[in-house]
Amino acid sequence: MTSEERWIGFSTRVKELGLSTPIFIQSKYNFEAGLNAASEVLDHPAKPDAIFCANDILAMGVMDGLRKSGAQIPSDYAVMGVDNIPMSSWPSYDLTTIAQPVDKIVKNAVEDLMSRINGNLDASGEYLLEEGELVSRSSA
Repeated sequence: MTSEERWIGFSTRVKELGLSTPIFIQSKYNFEAGLNAASEVLDHPAKPDAIFCANDILAMGVMDGLRKSGAQIPSDYAVMGVDNIPMSSWPSYDLTTIAQPVDKIVKNAVEDLMSRINGNLDASGEYLLEEGELVSRSSA
């Protein structure tokens, strides 16, 4: 569900801005999948100038895969991830990312769980969306 929600949010905003329809590459959330996705991007007939990855580890794999082919980041391809993991700030990546409000997410989950434990079964099913924060770095 997370991947789907991220794709919907991203592609909807791209369309709202009047930009061309983004390319979707199905992938797992790991480094090796990022390397493979980079190859798909490089082989794709429509050469994107920016790549949005569903998480930071995937984005790092994409960056390394693109660099291996000789591409420059961000001049050839801007790359962005999600999660703002500590590695995303490493100088070799300096990844633009979205930091999630983990404390809020955990608080909401614990409150919902405690409500259910205390017998309030109606507490389930509520869908909460928390806004992340853009962390701008040199990859985009």
